[in-house]
Amino acid sequence: MPDAVQIPNPLVRDSFRTRLGVWNEKRIRGIAFVVRCSGAATAAYLVASWAGLPHSVWAAMSAIIVSQEHFEDTSASLTARIIGTLIGIGVAVGVNLATTPLGLDPTAQIAAGVAICALVARSHPTLRVCMWTCPIVFLTAEPTASTAMVGLYRGSEVILGALIGAVLHCLAEAIIEALARRLAAEPKTGADALSLSVQGRRHFSNLEPPDVPSVLELGIDQSMSIVAETEQIADPRNSPLKSRARFFDGSR
Repeated sequence: MPDAVQIPNPLVRDSFRTRLGVWNEKRIRGIAFVVRCSGAATAAYLVASWAGLPHSVWAAMSAIIVSQEHFEDTSASLTARIIGTLIGIGVAVGVNLATTPLGLDPTAQIAAGVAICALVARSHPTLRVCMWTCPIVFLTAEPTASTAMVGLYRGSEVILGALIGAVLHCLAEAIIEALARRLAAEPKTGADALSLSVQGRRHFSNLEPPDVPSVLELGIDQSMSIVAETEQIADPRNSPLKSRARFFDGSR
């Protein structure tokens, strides 16, 4: 007798390919995270240098800080960093204007500015960036530039880097989604069995339940039919040995 042909189980194969697809997606996103963080820092530094900003390093740092693993987190970080930076610059400029006539040195100005920013960060933890933006403005001050101009430079560098980091993340997500759509548009193969089975289960789960009385009547009819057949077989007159005995003794 020839060996029976073993048909592969499509659900097992699909389960393996599904896990493989998820693993590939995680690996691709991990590689994309590394590439876009490095690219964002490099691009932010180059763009800031090309724009003539004096401290391009802040643009590179801002691009790295904003870049998160998930796009929603990057978007939230971008918003908080821009608002917090503007608050820190505003506080630095305001403290400088208020304390310069009093003759306070930069150390006292930093203490006053950070205290004000800490009050803001206490109520809005996502805006903690304002607490270090304020002293950065004071520490990078130049004799030939006013505090407002220094704040404008630092704000431009930070916001530029943050925007570049967010844009690169957006481009990376668009590329990954395009690859996913391309894979979904490939010719259908046996790998779709799991998807079809899931769709089938969803279809049947949406069907209306059958009428209970009709189901009970059908079950009762089948039960009575089975009982009648059992009684007919159990009848001694229908036994095969009894029938043969009647045949040989002439009774039949």
